[in-house]
Amino acid sequence: MSLYVYSPAKERLGEVRGITSLQWLEEYQGAGEAKLACGATAANRALLLPGNLLQNTDRPQLLALIQSVEVDDNAKTAKLTVRAKTTACRLAGRVVYYTESYTHAGQGMRDIAAHNLRGLPLSAAALPADLVDTALAGQVSWGSVLDAVEEIAAASGLGFRVAVDADLAESFEVYRGVDRSVPGSPAYVGFFGDDAGNLASIQIREDVSGCANVAIVCGQGEGADRRMVEADLSGGGARRELYVDARDLAQKVSETSVDGGTAEKTLTDAEYDALLRARGLAKLAEAAGALSIKAQLAQTMLLFGRDYELGDILPLRAAKYGVSVKVRVAKVKLVYEKTKTIEATLEVIP
Repeated sequence: MSLYVYSPAKERLGEVRGITSLQWLEEYQGAGEAKLACGATAANRALLLPGNLLQNTDRPQLLALIQSVEVDDNAKTAKLTVRAKTTACRLAGRVVYYTESYTHAGQGMRDIAAHNLRGLPLSAAALPADLVDTALAGQVSWGSVLDAVEEIAAASGLGFRVAVDADLAESFEVYRGVDRSVPGSPAYVGFFGDDAGNLASIQIREDVSGCANVAIVCGQGEGADRRMVEADLSGGGARRELYVDARDLAQKVSETSVDGGTAEKTLTDAEYDALLRARGLAKLAEAAGALSIKAQLAQTMLLFGRDYELGDILPLRAAKYGVSVKVRVAKVKLVYEKTKTIEATLEVIP
């Protein structure tokens, strides 16, 4: 692994030397981050400035924007601690103008980003053909673009990133992880498991506190006239209800067009109910699943970046604990210290 530094104009400035630790975290449905510890040499101090960009050659499709630099000098040794976030963090610095309504999750995420770039050094990529039919209605107003796309991603199961090409041009992309969970299918590559020898460690937590599978969503109106819908993921089993106050979702909205203009629109009752239900699904995604798994993945049998990627779905079998589930690779942290290790947060898929 090499760690290169670029200027905001994408000019390569040099390579970081004397690295003692690098933690490089990527998220399927959020902005990742990096934490770097290295010698506080004159060369490193000149390179590692807030606003410059980091590129990890193990993961060249992403850049991280340096946020802070700290010098710690105890008269014997001098160390730099650098914190950065993947450039998806730029979306936190843009507010969604007026109201953005959408009927399909993927297109909604893409359009919200495209309509609110306002000078950001990135573009919004066209939606892949396989995501066009991701039906999910929703509405967002005035929050940050990053919060908006994170909420839609959580409700829909889609992921997003700001990727770079060979010329380091940045592009907001919506994508879906590959389902590799079905043995014998073309996408199947194996499983995570103690029998496979690719789980260096595993943490399994079962917790039903705060778990919900039915959202009671209330929109605008007062008393008995208040609009209410249910988002039900119970599948006919035991109901665990969650109240969601969605009064902020309006039935009469001002929508933003691509050219920045606005137009008034009144949603039908069916359209408004779909908005409320989407909000409920997003909240259920936060409260769903009593089983959570974190693991240190050994680079044995299955190699991250070759056999599977962030967002992919694979089987996990921990026979010792009677666990056999499908999991999505939701977060991956590459840790470079004396050796390279991979820590993952695995999201259980019902």
